[in-house]
Amino acid sequence: MLANTPKHLARRYYQFKTGHAPIGAYLHRIKARDFPNCLGCSKGTETVRHLLINCRQWCHQWEKLYAGLAEAGVKALQDSEQCPEARLFQDPKATTALLAFIGAIREREDNQQAWEQAYKTDNWGIEALDEGEREGEG
Repeated sequence: MLANTPKHLARRYYQFKTGHAPIGAYLHRIKARDFPNCLGCSKGTETVRHLLINCRQWCHQWEKLYAGLAEAGVKALQDSEQCPEARLFQDPKATTALLAFIGAIREREDNQQAWEQAYKTDNWGIEALDEGEREGEG
């Protein structure tokens, strides 16, 4: 299954599976971020478990994940489980649903980055207008 997956998506899948995904807990552990907190919802440490079960930022992506898991006959994730992400990544039937979820996250992140880049390179001078208003010129 993963052999036919685009390289960027397969790489991110394995990063999630091994705990080396570019998310808060890992970035904090390798000292690339000062804190492990979730930037999406600000509620707790950003871990794989948090993204799969608790982070409200990914509600729409959860729908795809849970629908894919149900279709594959995989038991849905339960917050009360000790380590549901490990169970999910060990079950080959869950791979398609996980890839769809990770792909949806990546797509949303890419869209956010594109928006931020467009904002930074704004040719309309919005930043100058904002600055003028702060200085009392507007």
